[in-house]
Amino acid sequence: MRVTSVVITLDKNFDDGLLAYASIQFDDVFRVSGIRIYKRESKLLVGMPCRQCADNKYRDEAYPITQPMRDEINREDLRAYSDVVGPEAAKSEKVGGTK
Repeated sequence: MRVTSVVITLDKNFDDGLLAYASIQFDDVFRVSGIRIYKRESKLLVGMPCRQCADNKYRDEAYPITQPMRDEINREDLRAYSDVVGPEAAKSEKVGGTK
């Protein structure tokens, strides 16, 4: 599967370092929404969609199984974020991985 589209929605509140949400589409047939782009210790990180369970722990609802797919999702989400905020704003942050 390949990433064919990424839509970025900026978060205006900046709560807990959250910068934006991403929706990513694979092969023009499958979409994952609720991906978070946030800042922690001057690094940009990508967090997969998750929900809080009855035991108050958070569990990812969708996530890549392989490292190459994880890398592609991170790269494409952060590239799309950079396109939205501008290259200078994105360059001022270090790029991290997933939470």
